[in-house]
Amino acid sequence: MTMKKRKRWALLHIPSKDEISLVARKLSLSIDYKRLIEQYKALIETLTENSLDVVNIPTTSRVIPRKGAFIGDVFKKIGNFYIIGNPPSRDYPVSLIKTFCRDFGIKPLLDISKTPGATLNCGDLIPINSSSVAIGLSKETNNLGIDRIVHKLNIAVFIPCKVSYAHLDNFLCATEECMIANINFKGTSLEAWLRAIDFKIIFLPDDERCSANILSLHENIIISFKENFIANRILSKLGFKLYTLSGSEILKMGGGLQCLVSLI
Repeated sequence: MTMKKRKRWALLHIPSKDEISLVARKLSLSIDYKRLIEQYKALIETLTENSLDVVNIPTTSRVIPRKGAFIGDVFKKIGNFYIIGNPPSRDYPVSLIKTFCRDFGIKPLLDISKTPGATLNCGDLIPINSSSVAIGLSKETNNLGIDRIVHKLNIAVFIPCKVSYAHLDNFLCATEECMIANINFKGTSLEAWLRAIDFKIIFLPDDERCSANILSLHENIIISFKENFIANRILSKLGFKLYTLSGSEILKMGGGLQCLVSLI
């Protein structure tokens, strides 16, 4: 398989019915598989409409994730560099990401699994600009993982953010011109640093699940879930072009749009 000309890729994993059955049992949930696939199809259509080439990273019959497979948790592009993570709670086989990289001619800068003791959920990495990135210290991203990221990226500034639950992408979404943030980040060192460099911040209320876990595509184009009524109204009034998709079944699996899709 050779790399084809493209503007941008959107990587995701479309789960099988067997996989969803395992996830539903693990999480004690009822997930409507037919509706879930309809939601994936709507997402893929929206990504394609916005000039992204969508690539499905499949599992194999021998390796089926039991806790849900979110590509954004295990693979991320920061600037011109590619990072492979190893979040402990996601048993999505990293080997399949490595196979994708090999087939498409991508050379990851860092595979965190090669560093003993280091853990990294790529959802804890939020690029801000070419020389800075916000990094979340969470249950799935430890200090050793952060040290490896900072060393390898050789970034001028990184802003550590302690996250007591979930991951940083659940609270932050960086666009080309601003940071969309959960209101809980108001008054933090991240806000102070962003204001110091005149980087605009838009705060969203903490009333809705994954309200900031949205996808920023090109310029002011955002994909969000319909379930985020308040956040969508705020972003729409601020002039963003908003695609709102149903995410009822996807949200049951415990992730938002930045977890679901890796834009590279």
